[in-house]
Amino acid sequence: DRPVGGLITELGELKVRPIMAGYGYSYRMNRRLSVTGDVLGGYAFGSIGLVPSAVDAYERRLGAQSVTARASNTLVLKPELSVWYDLNKDFGLNVNAGYMIARPDVIVETATGQDKRTARADQFILKVGVVYSIF
Repeated sequence: DRPVGGLITELGELKVRPIMAGYGYSYRMNRRLSVTGDVLGGYAFGSIGLVPSAVDAYERRLGAQSVTARASNTLVLKPELSVWYDLNKDFGLNVNAGYMIARPDVIVETATGQDKRTARADQFILKVGVVYSIF
């Protein structure tokens, strides 16, 4: 969302596609339970697609004839914690929680000028899975 002509307007969909690597440490608490903490970091490619209502708002409220938007690439950081529990010799349960920090710039260009703002594209990620071992 972004103010356009004094009114908050939905701008579009921001996509952040990261490539990351990192380091982690696992600790086996007992025969069935292990905990892993890690930190991933990397580079993310950003893009944004304007929704038609945003283009219409720029044209009607600001008189802009041409409206384009782009998102910058950015660095990303993702600390996470994972817990693995062996239910029996064939099945395991995994719970993973992480928080990815990404702050790309979103630039909207019109014939009247350029509006550049940093977007907070952070996200909390929670994954829960049951795994079956074939070996």
